[in-house]
Amino acid sequence: MYTLEEYRMKSALIEQVIDNLNSAIIVLDTDTNIVLANKVAENLANKSKLHLFGLQGGEAFNCIHADDDPMGCGYGVTCRDCVLRNTFEKTIHTKESQVNIEASMTFFDKGHRILSVTTSWLSNSELTIVALNDITEMKQQEVLRLKHTKLQAAIKTGGAVCHEMNQPLSVISGYIDLMIMDYNPDEAYKNMIIIKEQIIRLGGITRKLMNITSFKEMMYLSDTILDIDKSVSTQNE
Repeated sequence: MYTLEEYRMKSALIEQVIDNLNSAIIVLDTDTNIVLANKVAENLANKSKLHLFGLQGGEAFNCIHADDDPMGCGYGVTCRDCVLRNTFEKTIHTKESQVNIEASMTFFDKGHRILSVTTSWLSNSELTIVALNDITEMKQQEVLRLKHTKLQAAIKTGGAVCHEMNQPLSVISGYIDLMIMDYNPDEAYKNMIIIKEQIIRLGGITRKLMNITSFKEMMYLSDTILDIDKSVSTQNE
């Protein structure tokens, strides 16, 4: 058994440990009321630990929907679909941890934020430890990277299309110019055959474009473009 002084020392040590964690840490009772919080949680909520004690999650962190219902946080219409609250309640009901669950919350003071939520059930004390990480900037960077990747793919695809189609189009244009400058029925017929062959070639290129299943590149001038032939599924060629 610990003496009162030993208990206080261990409690202070535990509080010091969680205060130095990078995540916002809160501890919830079975009614999802906060019974403990660290400094990062204070910063996220813009409230002191003392003022966080006894509050519900949305109420503590200034969720814009916390006051939607007179009964308080968790009773509003939008609360039914709140991933944060549902994750807390699932942990309490199943006694199982939830790891890196992505949720969102719109704060009065911070606007819309994306959070990563990890929970752990403490069976001895019937408490739930919750770790919250604001991943909004990381998700925004992911979106930007994805857009950049798609843009680069579109540029390379556009370059490949221009490269492939430019050749038959140049042939068609050249033979049409010859027919205009020096029209000869016999030569015109031969030229029309050649033009038709190039149009068929163009049709083949468009069919390949519709059957692309991967992204293979090839060098073109000083850059790379999509290699249409290597990017087409062999089953569809």
